[in-house]
Amino acid sequence: MGRDTNREETPELGARLRTYLEELGRIGERAFRQKYPEPVLLRVSIAPSVPPREFNTAVAPPSERGARLLGTALSFDTEVVHVAKRPDSAFPDRIGVGRTANTDVCLPLPNVSKYHAYFHRDESGRYRLTDAGSTNGTSLQRRRLEPKETVELSEGCDIEFGPHRFRFVSSEGFFRLLGMLGPAT
Repeated sequence: MGRDTNREETPELGARLRTYLEELGRIGERAFRQKYPEPVLLRVSIAPSVPPREFNTAVAPPSERGARLLGTALSFDTEVVHVAKRPDSAFPDRIGVGRTANTDVCLPLPNVSKYHAYFHRDESGRYRLTDAGSTNGTSLQRRRLEPKETVELSEGCDIEFGPHRFRFVSSEGFFRLLGMLGPAT
């Protein structure tokens, strides 16, 4: 059978939700929270032309209720990328995002700049995102940021690095989502 050339091929970015559900069951809530204190990005779409899957059940099972809480259809195969600082990072005051392996959050995807954007926490502990002057832009809630523009992030907001969409979820929100999805089967 021939290869489907219409489908965009992208590398694996992170572990799947299923992996985290299994780990939570193995190590327990306390150890899990200690191991994963940072927010995450959930990969919402690989290609912007692919419509999200809709559920048509009258009463959704737990896995779909968790997905609906974040406003999108997630699955146990949704990729998770941690928003975390690397110990050997060049910029101690920020969490860099880009396609190169030396960025804190590596997204080796087409149309993501080498150093695309960065996260940082303000004095009150809130996360903010700044476009680093990327070629293909950074968007928050589908509004493209100006180069060097900084915006505050909220729970469950959509961030696009070029055409690649992710959902920003706090560490607490991630833990709640896993609880709503229930055990991976």
